[in-house]
Amino acid sequence: GALLTGVFVIKDLGGMGLADGMTLVGQIKAQLISVVFTIVYSGALSLVLLKIIDATIGLRVTQEQEVSGLDLSLHDEQGYAL
Repeated sequence: GALLTGVFVIKDLGGMGLADGMTLVGQIKAQLISVVFTIVYSGALSLVLLKIIDATIGLRVTQEQEVSGLDLSLHDEQGYAL
């Protein structure tokens, strides 16, 4: 983990180097906080959007549409013949 992250910031290996006053542990901590924030933010925003869609047009098709097949019920065409 920490060693691998350190490899990518070493200037001799093509990295940008650490910012002034930043330690390797500090860099990893900042990245970890950013990753966790992004996951939480994306999950919360997705939940809000899904709730809005579910309240307006719904997330599922009816049982009849599912049984008859979505090709016919949604697109009015047959995708394959059995």
